[in-house]
Parts: sequence; structure tokens; C-alpha cells
Amino acid sequence: MLTEHEEQVNLINWCDSHHDYRVRSIYAHMNGVRTTIGAAMKAKAEGARAGIPDLFLPIGSKGFFGMYIELKRIKGGTLSTVQKERMFALSQSGYECVRANGAEEAKLAIKEYLNIYV
Repeated sequence: MLTEHEEQVNLINWCDSHHDYRVRSIYAHMNGVRTTIGAAMKAKAEGARAGIPDLFLPIGSKGFFGMYIELKRIKGGTLSTVQKERMFALSQSGYECVRANGAEEAKLAIKEYLNIYV
């Protein structure tokens, strides 16, 4: 079974090689990266927030402003309370928010969101 990191790398590789420029617009923030306490404090002071989903697709579709994806490994990944709260707030503010178990589930969610049937 792949780790969450490996799943996300697989997803990003797929997105980067996709023929549709909208898919290639996806990006990740670095909240989950292990760092020093000093760097973490600096990031927090600059606006880093806990619970923000792993990936953002800044393309409007289906009446949403964009799509957030919280990517978990296929088995065993759980959402924290703060992740649930952030995803709820984002969804109430006009963003599609998806929890995906693995890269394949995330790919399907992206294709559905962008109406890609190829």
C-alpha cells in the first residue's frame, strides 16, 4: 500500500502530464511538510493555517469557484476535526471540497468536476 506522499506524487504526475490545461493548474500548499519550529512559526505568522486541504484546483466549474482536495492514502487516513471544519467552511463559501482516498479517487473527482470524459 502506498503512503499519502506517494499517492500525492502519483496524482501530481498525472495532472502535470494531462492534456487539459485546467488539470495542470492544480497545486499543493506545504502545510504538511515537516520543518523546524522556527520555520513553522514564521509560516504561521505569514498566514499558514492548519486544516487547509492538500491540493487546490483554481478553476471554476459546476457553479463552484474552485476545488479543494484532501488526499488520504487508500486505507487508514482520517480527517482531523480542524480539517473537517475548514472543508465545511470552504464548501459553504462556494468551493467544491473532496476527500479522496488515493490518487485514483482524486483523478476521478477532478475529471467529474471538470467534465472530462477521456
